[in-house]
Amino acid sequence: MRFKKLYNKLEKEGFDYILSDRYFYDGLLNIFYLSQKKGAKLLEKELSSLKIPKPDVAVYLKAEPEIIMRRERTPDQGIKYLKAKEILYAEASRYWELLTIDGDRPPEEIFSEIKKALQI
Repeated sequence: MRFKKLYNKLEKEGFDYILSDRYFYDGLLNIFYLSQKKGAKLLEKELSSLKIPKPDVAVYLKAEPEIIMRRERTPDQGIKYLKAKEILYAEASRYWELLTIDGDRPPEEIFSEIKKALQI
């Protein structure tokens, strides 16, 4: 409801787009992960019950957990968490029709592919 209010406000003010890091997807998958529920069918059932506004373009920057853990800043949750989330994103990205982009490449290549997807 808060997002819809923000969306309407920005639309009235003449904004052309909203750029969001993680949107609602990451939070929902975190809830699913923490609930310790298992299975692609169960995940799809849970996701289909939600009324999430569908973005024009949604990107999943897929990065290997081992590579993420070698970065300067690593997630506090650790490798087990990253591997579990990778599986959840693989399942959910099909349902949400996320454009999967290889996040293990140089930032310039990733940026170029995102720009191409956005047609800018």
